Amino acid sequence: MQSKWCAVLLLVLGCATPTTVQVTALNPWPAPAPARPPETVELFSSGPPRDRTYVDVAYLEAQQGEFSEANTQQFVGRLRTVAGRLGCDALVLGGITNARRDGVLDAQRTHKGLVATCIVYTDQLPTTISRAAPPR
Repeated sequence: MQSKWCAVLLLVLGCATPTTVQVTALNPWPAPAPARPPETVELFSSGPPRDRTYVDVAYLEAQQGEFSEANTQQFVGRLRTVAGRLGCDALVLGGITNARRDGVLDAQRTHKGLVATCIVYTDQLPTTISRAAPPR
């Protein structure tokens, strides 16, 4: 009986720890974007790149689960995974957030989070020119 309760406790703790990511669309995607590996999503923490043209397409919010002890590195990894699935070229990281639990804002009762903006480069989009075939 005791091992049953241990298994239930481990299951609950294991299931309650994931970091969730909420995605909010901002602007239309300039072109269809295929999914990409997370490690190919560029990261910027001091602002977007100045040498590329881009569109902000989505706002991502990562937040700890109920019993999560996720840190910034884990948040960045989770955001990169979601951004890769969306087809983002890069993420511009925002700040750390703290959401209230039970209406109280203190270190023991807050959900830590991280926000980022998904960008898609527009200077690398394929250009297609549609022309009628020349007469023969």
